Amino acid sequence: MVARINVFQYQDYRQLLLALIEQRKKDRKPFSYRWFSQRAGLTSPNFLNLVVKGKRHLSTESLEKVVEIFQLNKDEGHFFRHLVHFNKAKTLSEKEHFARQLLHIKKFQNEYPLSKEQFEYYSKWYHIPIRELLMLKDAPQTEDEIHDLLLPSVSRPEIQEALEKLEALQLIEKKKDRWQVRQESVSTGHKFSNFGVVQYHKKMLNLAAESLDRFPAQEREISSVSIGLSEETAQKIKKMIEEFRSQLIAVAEEDKNKERVYQINFQLFPLSKRNEK
Repeated sequence: MVARINVFQYQDYRQLLLALIEQRKKDRKPFSYRWFSQRAGLTSPNFLNLVVKGKRHLSTESLEKVVEIFQLNKDEGHFFRHLVHFNKAKTLSEKEHFARQLLHIKKFQNEYPLSKEQFEYYSKWYHIPIRELLMLKDAPQTEDEIHDLLLPSVSRPEIQEALEKLEALQLIEKKKDRWQVRQESVSTGHKFSNFGVVQYHKKMLNLAAESLDRFPAQEREISSVSIGLSEETAQKIKKMIEEFRSQLIAVAEEDKNKERVYQINFQLFPLSKRNEK
């Protein structure tokens, strides 16, 4: 008998299904798409084939039949259900929810050791500003100093946790009792970690709204414009924003006299439905 596959290595449930099918064939166990449909009580003999090809999604009922027929154990079944729900999620918030669930599964963490830390790096808004604070000309070095500078403030235990997380991700290091930022950029490792950024964007949008009351006009720049665009021009403007963001990063990297951490947001989103006429 062929060694059992490690289901926790997979990030796409369709690829996992294919692997389970191949293993069943190698073990000389009966399998065909028609056989599966009969065992699962499905009316379409080709249903699972359509799922594997990306033309259909597993329903809640058919998902449970996969768990049963392919004899997934309790932990494997739990993982497979969350993986299906993640792949089926239609909004970023839904994907963020199921990504968080997956990254809390211990056996999945074993396959991607830094994945949970990377997810948390994005999902907790203050991790990135704290790292930026450590690049200032007179960089704070203690939890108290960071606490006194960060706006809005977070607790000292959260600051301590953030420093430990940043060090674990090799984004900062301590040399001669001083925190220093390493030059390496953040590597997400795999796609699930990316979805932690949803919470980061939401928090920064809220902070932008709050800044209208918290800071005088000379310390902020909040402006917006509503305009009619073709799809082609909208994509052109999106590209302009991406290029401008890259230019801003380059300017910031050249600044050797950093005194304060700023947040710069860009937003481009529809305010109307597409006119099909």
